[in-house]
Amino acid sequence: MNKNSLRKRTEWFIRMEIDRVIANLKNGVVNKEHALGSLNTLHQIASTMKDSDSMQHVCRVMDRVRNSAHTTGAFYFTEYRRESMWQ
Repeated sequence: MNKNSLRKRTEWFIRMEIDRVIANLKNGVVNKEHALGSLNTLHQIASTMKDSDSMQHVCRVMDRVRNSAHTTGAFYFTEYRRESMWQ
């Protein structure tokens, strides 16, 4: 597997995991702290790959989770749209 292929697969994995973490947070499967821990792990993966775009994206998602008022695991982003998160 060459470096370019590994980078693409890693970017795909990070995108899918962000979606999974946010879905679990919305459904109440995990709470804010667990979600932030998962996102931190994704940030470390992106950092290891030196993928600054993914690192910035994960940081933006982490900020939104951190700034949300929901502490019970119910994470309601009425404005959350996939296309708005990928900008």
